[in-house]
Amino acid sequence: MKRKQWFAKCMIITLAIVFTLGSCSSIGSKHSTEPITITFIETSDIHGAIFPYDFITGNELPTSMAHIASFVSEKRNNGNT
Repeated sequence: MKRKQWFAKCMIITLAIVFTLGSCSSIGSKHSTEPITITFIETSDIHGAIFPYDFITGNELPTSMAHIASFVSEKRNNGNT
C-alpha cells in the first residue's frame, strides 16, 4: 500500500514538473540566441528592521527594509533586473 502511495506521489510531482516546464515557452516560438543576465539580490538577517530608524536610541540605521526596497527599485529602473 505504501509503495502505491509513493508511486502515485512521484507521478503527480513528475507531471507537475513536466507541465510547469512545458508552460514556460510557447509552442512554435523561436528561442532567443542572446544570453540573458539574472541578478540575485540577497540580504543578511536584518532582525525585522523595516524603517531606517531606531526608535529606542533615536538614531538613524544604516540598513533597513526601506533601504532594500529603494535599492531594488533603483536596479529595476536602471534595467538591471
